[in-house]
Formats: sequence, C-alpha cells, structure tokens
Amino acid sequence: ELDRVWITVENRINSAPVAEAGSPRSSFIGDIFILDGSGSFDPDPEGYIEAYEWKCTNHSDIDLANASSARAEFTPGEEGIYTFSLRVKDNREDWSEFDFVNISVSSILHRKCSLFINFLVF
Repeated sequence: ELDRVWITVENRINSAPVAEAGSPRSSFIGDIFILDGSGSFDPDPEGYIEAYEWKCTNHSDIDLANASSARAEFTPGEEGIYTFSLRVKDNREDWSEFDFVNISVSSILHRKCSLFINFLVF
C-alpha cells in the first residue's frame, strides 16, 4: 500500500522596506528638532518595520538622540544645512535603501526678524 504525502511550496519573495525620512524643513540654533521616519513602511502584506537607523551625514559632531527609533532628535549648535540619512529594516532582516532629508538651521536672530516681519505684515 502506498502512502501519499502532499507538500505545498510557497514562494514568498520579500520586498525591501521603504525608508521615508520626511520633507526638508527648517529649524533654529538651540531648538530641539525631531526627525520623523514614521512614514517608512514594508510593502509586504505581513511585513513591518523592525529597526530604524538615523545618521547625520555632514556634521560628525551631532549628538543624535533616539537614532534607532522612528523619531530621532537633535539640537543644532550652528547655522547651516544638516543632512540626515535614514534606513529601515523589516521583520525578514532586509534593509531599505537610504532616504535623505535636509534640515536648514538659522540663527535665533533670523527667527526674531521673521517674527517681527510677520507682526508688521499682519
């Protein structure tokens, strides 16, 4: 007598997750700025984001808090453009491509002038 065994093979191809570092924004020296990568996603139906990795690519002395979470933060100490990269890892251990965001930082004097001009306009 023959025994029958049925084997089902599922071909699940893992799609890489997608990092979303957000849109370019502005901040001021000394203000806490929050980077938001919560728009990152895994296109696979059962996939989810397991890890985040934020880095400042052009200011090596930046102290980036919560760099391994969806929302990292920093306090800029000087004027300029700060470029951040974000990549994410899904639950199947695949990393995304890097996504980048630029944060333009101005001095507090610039903020006071902007507020004064807005006051005069309105």
